[in-house]
Amino acid sequence: MAKVVKGMADFLPSSFSTNCYRKIVRVGEHVCKTFDYQFMQTPIVEERKLFERTLGTDTDIISKEMFLLAARDPSEGNKLCLRPENTASVMRSIIENSLSYKQRIYYYGPMFRYERPQKGRQRQFHQFGVECLGSDHYQSDLESLELAFQFLSGVLDGRTDLFTLEINSIGTLEEREAYQIELLKFIRNNLDLFFREVEKSSSKHPSSQEESTKKVFAFSQDTRDRIDMAIKENNPRRVWRILDSKQDEALIEDAIKNHGMPQLQQFQSEQNRVRFENVLKGLSWLNIPYEINPSLIRGLDYYTHTTFEFKSTNIGAKSTILAGGRYDTLAKQLGSPNTIPAVGWASGIERLTILMEEIEKNKTQPTSQFLPKVFIAVIRGMESTTGVTEDDLARFALNISKQLRSQGFTVNYLEKSNLSKQLKHAQSNKCLLSCIIGDEEFVKQQVLLKNLETGAQQHVSLEHLGNEISTIFSKTF
Repeated sequence: MAKVVKGMADFLPSSFSTNCYRKIVRVGEHVCKTFDYQFMQTPIVEERKLFERTLGTDTDIISKEMFLLAARDPSEGNKLCLRPENTASVMRSIIENSLSYKQRIYYYGPMFRYERPQKGRQRQFHQFGVECLGSDHYQSDLESLELAFQFLSGVLDGRTDLFTLEINSIGTLEEREAYQIELLKFIRNNLDLFFREVEKSSSKHPSSQEESTKKVFAFSQDTRDRIDMAIKENNPRRVWRILDSKQDEALIEDAIKNHGMPQLQQFQSEQNRVRFENVLKGLSWLNIPYEINPSLIRGLDYYTHTTFEFKSTNIGAKSTILAGGRYDTLAKQLGSPNTIPAVGWASGIERLTILMEEIEKNKTQPTSQFLPKVFIAVIRGMESTTGVTEDDLARFALNISKQLRSQGFTVNYLEKSNLSKQLKHAQSNKCLLSCIIGDEEFVKQQVLLKNLETGAQQHVSLEHLGNEISTIFSKTF
């Protein structure tokens, strides 16, 4: 009798997993719409070299987990593979099709990795993800994090207690290279720390009188192998990967706290530290709780600056249910003549399904009717005499965006340029209205609401903003 392939699963009609999959996609599309994201789909088959160039040839994904497709002609080799992730595919498509570098993309579909099947981890798994391209401002990172938080909250029926956000900054490639050199020096000088043995019970019944112990290595075989290889090759890049080890996470933390292992933050510039602090301040403004995890590096070569993971302890061990970060160098790695700054994340649908089993399932389908777009424009003179800071305006803009999105409006906001360019961008993105804010609006807690079609404008308080926008739209459409 034919059976499903190991590590794969059927989504049967009306099954719980099928209903969860459909709900996750519905909620994801609903939230992405309010952030002005557009759907995109790429093939599940890609050239093998696409991922070798972007993920790094020494990653587990490339060296151990890739599904390669054998060519009919053996002389052609295994040039094709099943995609293990989708970020590189999205960027490849943007470049290849000469699309605008300012894109807000969401996607969902199957990915493939040859891993040991276990709870929440299959060889064919599914992800819902987003990519925001074209902005290197820290507010793009904030928007991506806010989108992720709203997505998880919607999927899990508001149960934000089921997950925590861990966040870090890994700086620039140059800063990481300097850090990796020092990290390898530290490891060379402290080999006993990484190759020490500890006693472990060897009895299946620890309480029995026959209890015995045996010596085992504290650090995992994988970490020890990486260290061996790094020393033999004198290759600092290889030790970078040990920070991404889930098995040795507590041991790495101990090495940092109690044994003086260097941290990446010590090698980052003041400018990059301030950038990360702005991201953290923004999370506080948005009331999104977080924990800083200095060992969180997201072990793929294309990441820069902000990296993050949303984790849950409700899937056995503490497991990642959504992860992502900034990747400003990916386009260059794929041969683009232009730098395309970007930030994004992906969430594992199978892992979310496990969490959804633990809560009361809400089958109510989110509304599919969305009001037209609103653009948030920020203006600021060369010198402010009101005492209003740039951070005040940034927080004000974020709060307005959050308020309008919660009321069902699609909001576009991130541009940092003069007003005319912002309004031109708003019109090119088919926004009917723009909420213009500056020092005066912040002080009075109002916006200058401008109709980009007629040119009419008026000041409106935040309290009445949603109703006024609805009234204008009802008269227009």
